[in-house]
Amino acid sequence: AVHVGKASAVVAYRQAVLGLRGGGPWKGGLGVEPEDDEEGVEMETAEWVYRDVLSKDPTDAAALSALGVIKWKEDKNAEEAESLFVAALGYAPEHREALYNYATLMLNHRGNLERAAHLYDRAVQSDPVHVPSLHGLARLMHVRNNTRADELYRQALAVSPQNGDVLTDYGAFHEYIKGDRQTAWGMYAMASRLSPGNPHAASNNARTLEARGEVAAAEDAYRKGLADHPSHVPLLCNLGLLLYSKKVPREPERAQQFFERALQIAPDHTDTLCNFAALKMEQSSPKAAHEMLDRALRADPTKVHALCSLGVLLETRAQQLYRDHDEASTLTEREALLDRADSLYARALEASPGHVDTLCNRAALLHCHRGEEGARRADGLYRRGGGGP
Repeated sequence: AVHVGKASAVVAYRQAVLGLRGGGPWKGGLGVEPEDDEEGVEMETAEWVYRDVLSKDPTDAAALSALGVIKWKEDKNAEEAESLFVAALGYAPEHREALYNYATLMLNHRGNLERAAHLYDRAVQSDPVHVPSLHGLARLMHVRNNTRADELYRQALAVSPQNGDVLTDYGAFHEYIKGDRQTAWGMYAMASRLSPGNPHAASNNARTLEARGEVAAAEDAYRKGLADHPSHVPLLCNLGLLLYSKKVPREPERAQQFFERALQIAPDHTDTLCNFAALKMEQSSPKAAHEMLDRALRADPTKVHALCSLGVLLETRAQQLYRDHDEASTLTEREALLDRADSLYARALEASPGHVDTLCNRAALLHCHRGEEGARRADGLYRRGGGGP
């Protein structure tokens, strides 16, 4: 069972920052901000205003940056947007809005975390109280510099103490990086009150209620979040997980519906694939489970839960062959399955050396199937996993 984001801190956070969590383009500059729900004439008017300004002064960095946002956000033309941000910074190297917008494009469109961090850092140096830049840089410092990330979050909240987006990501920092779930839970609850339109805040608050054993309240929170954000994949995934793993009585059929909806929106969403695979294994559909785990690993070859679960599936198949058949060819196939399972466990431990389930599963395989040498190796793994044969 995998809640969204329950991967290694590095992988989970990379997925989060590439998933447009918090912080959008900053128009700034001329005070002309087109409304999202009135695109047509508003956008044309705004673009005309900025081009008119640039016809009089081609070096106006604010107009160049704002026009770049329109090209990126409305015209979906990231290349032209980037050229406009670069031009703005050529005329005004420390222009806050241009730095922030260019950083956000580098992050969300290019996936260039290093370049984005450099640009956010310059924006913060240009304006130390600009909350979007502080927030953007803090998120990118999660796995680079924990101390700096903490400082940046505190700085952002000192300027804007009721910023739900910042609180949501600061909560994630406490949960995944610092291991402080209690502090994270408090931040998630506050963020969900302050930012009811933020689906990540809604999902994290529902997870908090679930972790505290408040299953009915968690289900209500997930459903409320989905009423506002019906296509939000983490909400769909986590509600499906709750329905088949925590709710009494369990509702596997309803859970499957939510997993299927999530995968219609995001076919390669690895947490949903892993959770759906677990459900299929419970429903005695190992072939379907195998296909889903293969899909998860094609999307992310280091996905620990997929590696571990596929290892379990192959090991189970090997044990069934041993029980049901005794032909030499079957024994050869069984050994090949065990070798593949062991290889998957090894890959999982390479990605996450302390993953307890994988440590115990690999130890059990070695102890049961690899003779005296395997038993000795298994003992060390059991100790690392905190268990025993």
